[in-house]
Amino acid sequence: MAKTADNTAAEIKKWFSILQSVKLNRNVDQMLAEMAPGLDQLAEAKVATFVYDFRKSNYRYFNSYFPIIFQTAASVIRKQGFRFMQTVTHPEDFLKCLYVTKQAVIEFSKMKDVEQLSSHFRLFFRIRRPDDTWVWVMQSNRTYSDEDQQLTFNVGFLVELFGNQHPFKVIGVLETNGRTIDIIPDMGTEKLSLLSYRELEILQLVKAGLTSKEIALRLNITENTVKAHRKNLIKKLEVKKMIQATSMLDSI
Repeated sequence: MAKTADNTAAEIKKWFSILQSVKLNRNVDQMLAEMAPGLDQLAEAKVATFVYDFRKSNYRYFNSYFPIIFQTAASVIRKQGFRFMQTVTHPEDFLKCLYVTKQAVIEFSKMKDVEQLSSHFRLFFRIRRPDDTWVWVMQSNRTYSDEDQQLTFNVGFLVELFGNQHPFKVIGVLETNGRTIDIIPDMGTEKLSLLSYRELEILQLVKAGLTSKEIALRLNITENTVKAHRKNLIKKLEVKKMIQATSMLDSI
C-alpha cells in the first residue's frame, strides 16, 4: 500500500507541474489539447482527472479513471453532467461541497494571475460504492479563466483515500503562496441535503424570482411537475411557506 501511495504522490506532483506550466486566461479547447495527454496518463496511477465547464454545467473532459472512481458509466456522466454527483456523494456532504467550492471560487477571483498559478483547492468528501458503503476521496482543483478573464472552468483530480475515516470530514483547503485558507461549510444544510437535484434546482430558481410557468419553460418540464416538486420540497424541509424554504439557501 505504501508503494501505491508513493507512486500516486509522484504522479500528483507531476500533475501539478503540468498545471503550473499552463497559461491562464486562454481558450479552453487550446488548453485541453495541451494538457489532455498528461491527464490521460494519470489514469494508470488511479488518479481521476476532469475539466468542468461552469457555463455549460458539464464536464468538457475526464480521463478513463474518472468513471471508475465513481463507479458510474461514462455515458451517464456525459448526459447528466454535475447532476450525477448528487447520486454518488454522501447526502451530508453534497451541499457542503457546493458551499466550500463556491467560497473557493470567490477566493480565486480575488487573486492576481501570478497568485492563481501557485494556488489549488482541496476538498474531502464521501462517495457511494455499489454495496452501499462510503469511501473518502480527495479532490484538488485549479480554477481557470477564459479569454474574457471570466472564471469558467475547473481542472482537477480525485484520489481515493486509504481507510474509512478522514479527519478533515467535509472541508475545503485553499493553498496559495505558502498560506492555507480553511473553508468550513455552514452547518445549516442538513435539511437541504434531503432534496433531489431537481428540487434544489427549482428552489434556487424560485429564489431568483421565477414563476412556476417560467421554471417549467427553463427546465423543459410541465408546470404541474414544477408544482409537484415545490410541494414535495416544502414537505421535506418542514416549512409552511416557500419563502421559508428559499431563505434556507442563504446558508450555501
